[in-house]
Amino acid sequence: MASLEEEQTTEESTDEETHDEKHDDKAWKEAMTATTSNWKMVALLVMAALYLVASIVIYMPTEDWGAGDCLYYAVVVATTVGYGDYLPTTNAMKIATIIFVHFGLSIVVLALGIVQDFIVHVSISRAVHDEVKKGRSGLFDTKQQKTNERIRVAKAVSLYILFVIMGTIFFGWEIKSNDSDFESDAPFLDGLYLTVITLSTVGFGDLSPVSDVGKAIGSIFMLTGIPVFAYAFSMVNDMLYTAPDRPHALRKIRANKFDVDKFVAIEDFVKDMRTNHGVGNYAEQGEGNVSRLEFLAFVLVQNGCCDVDNVTNVMTNFDMLDKTGSGFISKDDVSALSSRSPKSIGQTMKMKMSDADLSADAVESVGDQKQQVITEI
Repeated sequence: MASLEEEQTTEESTDEETHDEKHDDKAWKEAMTATTSNWKMVALLVMAALYLVASIVIYMPTEDWGAGDCLYYAVVVATTVGYGDYLPTTNAMKIATIIFVHFGLSIVVLALGIVQDFIVHVSISRAVHDEVKKGRSGLFDTKQQKTNERIRVAKAVSLYILFVIMGTIFFGWEIKSNDSDFESDAPFLDGLYLTVITLSTVGFGDLSPVSDVGKAIGSIFMLTGIPVFAYAFSMVNDMLYTAPDRPHALRKIRANKFDVDKFVAIEDFVKDMRTNHGVGNYAEQGEGNVSRLEFLAFVLVQNGCCDVDNVTNVMTNFDMLDKTGSGFISKDDVSALSSRSPKSIGQTMKMKMSDADLSADAVESVGDQKQQVITEI
């Protein structure tokens, strides 16, 4: 009997893992579709192609560089590494480079925006799926949130370390293979040094790839490694130094991506809020319907702006002010409250708010978001 139960449990676990894998695949596919089938991606491809062609057309005849050198120079400029191994030599080319730099950086900004959209889409889709599976969507455990954040930071830093190791090996090999150009007595130390100044975009110019293979692989390394460096340090910075009053980026649900899973996530949150916390459903809209207030509460909690206790305290505060019980605050409530003695009002507030009185932190987390940046998912 125990063996049958174990087999059943194993089968259920396998089914869950298969379902999770299918959902992850779906999330990646949806993110790819959302980020590659819009005008941003088309604009990025067109601008990148024009940028690379322009590098050959402009610099090849005037600076007498090869086509590969021109493309390498374009990558060095766009990534802001600035090794200094290739430079404009005339006033006319300096003017052209000024325009060229701005055009290249505009492409980088556009590309970063697309990558950010992709990451946000996948992250939210997975978060909603995980919360649906746990049966308490939107009700985030603060400790679990912090744990998840540490895991994301650890992954980002690990990826950066991997790039440092790969860069050290590659650039060390490049320096060792071209010893006459570098004259290095510690090629792999210099490889580590070149890797760091490349990923950090410092680019002192004392070391840079010299072979055609080195320039080609170095260009790919810059295009992939620099975003990893920026992402890793951004994650660490957010975890260590994020101010509590910084603008909070709210993520909302796009209409064309609203499906049953997302609705179930919202509905589970609303049921918990109504049943266990006694708030919501003031319009008596019935089961299976979510009000504007309840949706707002879900979005705020889902984004980590506040927790359910904060929402409960605010709604309890509203109930205290709604003396007439109409579901709205009006002048009649002011009159009804003003006719009572301050002592009785204070006793009622103490009874209703209990130990979970609205603290300054709770008010700030709900109402002091001065600038909200909305990201569609």
